[in-house]
Amino acid sequence: MKNIRLEQIGGLSAGGSRGPAPRVDPLEHALSFVTAKWYRRHVLAKKKWAFATAWLLHSRALVRWADGPCTQPGIEMQDHAMPVHLIQDLPKLMDLSDAWQRLSVNPMTSPEWLLTWWRHYGHGHQLFVLAVHDRDQQLIGLAPWYLKQHRVFGSTLHALGEGEACSDHVGLICESERKRDVAMALSDWLMSSEGTEHARLLQLDNTDADDQTLSLFAAACASRGAWIERRPGPSCWQVILPTTWEEYLASLSRNHRKRCRRWDRTYFKSQRVHVRAAQNSDELEEGMQILSSLHSSRRNSVGCRGVFDRNQFYAFHREVMGHLHNLNRLRLAWLVMDDRPIAIEYQMLSNDSLYAYQSGMDASRADISPGSLSVMASIRWAIDSGMRKFDFMRGDEAYKISWGATPVHTSHLRIRPSEIADTFRHGVSLATFQTRSWLRRHRQNLRALNQP
Repeated sequence: MKNIRLEQIGGLSAGGSRGPAPRVDPLEHALSFVTAKWYRRHVLAKKKWAFATAWLLHSRALVRWADGPCTQPGIEMQDHAMPVHLIQDLPKLMDLSDAWQRLSVNPMTSPEWLLTWWRHYGHGHQLFVLAVHDRDQQLIGLAPWYLKQHRVFGSTLHALGEGEACSDHVGLICESERKRDVAMALSDWLMSSEGTEHARLLQLDNTDADDQTLSLFAAACASRGAWIERRPGPSCWQVILPTTWEEYLASLSRNHRKRCRRWDRTYFKSQRVHVRAAQNSDELEEGMQILSSLHSSRRNSVGCRGVFDRNQFYAFHREVMGHLHNLNRLRLAWLVMDDRPIAIEYQMLSNDSLYAYQSGMDASRADISPGSLSVMASIRWAIDSGMRKFDFMRGDEAYKISWGATPVHTSHLRIRPSEIADTFRHGVSLATFQTRSWLRRHRQNLRALNQP
């Protein structure tokens, strides 16, 4: 029985322990020069057939093909007798909303968020949600997926909430005590003839790397002969909050602590700046307009377009904000100075965490650091409200470190059956990723090669 390598399942076994360090691939080094010359001579000359050849030569996927599908020690195939129901009809899925809400651990796994996303982004695709019930017919787990058709990779399963909505921490939704049961039941179904008849690839992007349920699920699929690819994604950043503001300030660097105290004296204690939060539907509408305006102002100042300028994105958030507000899971708060909004935060709440989803600031008042003032006010509010975590969410921006945030690693997970056609698709998929990654790493060297 073979062990799954780190590059196949992210170094995590079913129990969550780290695997061996990734081995150095001599093929990459041996073919780097060849690939670079192909890139210089043919790709830059717009001969795409040559790029395809270099692409396949360079890809480490060719090496991985030789090993074939692997199995995971400690994962046994057995009959768990947990019924799994495929739901492809929205009204039937909405009937599970109450039980689904009970299982959700953050607002972005809630039915309000994901079903609203589906209504705005699901056009042209097929809903594909797997519900796991126990022997008493109680919902204990949910796989919130949908089916997308791809000309090369065939029928592909994706997570609800993906894409520009940037839904973080969305994996398999289940009771904390039933993670193994849910993972095994879902892998049994997906790897069965019924599952492979519907989908040839499961692609889950930006999932938490330490998600135990997904790790168990991936290992169980591997034990049934599936191809597993798991690669790192952008980190989310979290601050573990103490019980008081002073304790939090003490955890910051000396310079940043001095800045926070100065901002507090200059703007908040002097009442030059005060915080307003949406409390009703009229204020929610006002806050949405401020968010759209200030976010666009900030993005336009750096030559980019604001996401709220997109009609689909704006409509989704306008609806979902109303749902979250009714559940007391929304904090839409803005800073006012001289009767004018200068910064705003769009945040969501769980029982113990505050999620900083989106923000905006008046670019014309950059001299007073409105973005930093807004973050400081938000973290202080979270501490005063008894929150244990402040989640900056996805993105490796440097400013998050200054607020005491630490990374929560994410990964991109792909799972395929091991039939011949799927093996070819798996190799093409790996080749695509490996070549793009290599070109990004060596972009400067390749550009230098093209210089006369």
